[in-house]
Amino acid sequence: MQMALNDDVIRSFKCGRILKDHHAQINSIDFHRVHDLLITASADDTLQLYDTADAKHLCSIPSYKYGAQNVVWTHAPDRVVFASNKNEDHALRYLQIVDQGGGAKFLEYFRGHTARVTKVAFNPKNDTFMSAAQVTDYGRFCGVCALPCAV
Repeated sequence: MQMALNDDVIRSFKCGRILKDHHAQINSIDFHRVHDLLITASADDTLQLYDTADAKHLCSIPSYKYGAQNVVWTHAPDRVVFASNKNEDHALRYLQIVDQGGGAKFLEYFRGHTARVTKVAFNPKNDTFMSAAQVTDYGRFCGVCALPCAV
């Protein structure tokens, strides 16, 4: 069944769930492409994981040392890439969510940006992603990285 997305349909939308697990501004949100999962990153230096089918908060993953922004899912339902936003560390971090109690381990660090990362985009067809950073040299604005083979 198809439905036209018009003004009346948009106005009929209602709020389904309010996310109250962060204590500061949410700076990025990403739905998993296949699984019923949502991950958010916030200025409170945490990632929050949600089950969208059951509208349930699954866990909080702290990143107090590095900060957290621009979170994106990989193809795996337990792995994300996100950017650091603390101090002079502008690395991207490849993280495996080990359990729903907030356990996680860093699998890889992608270094190279010399300024704050402004965008991370994951390729839907393979395990590559691109990132862009806030730089003054506009000829050098992004990098392409491939994830290591599954650990």
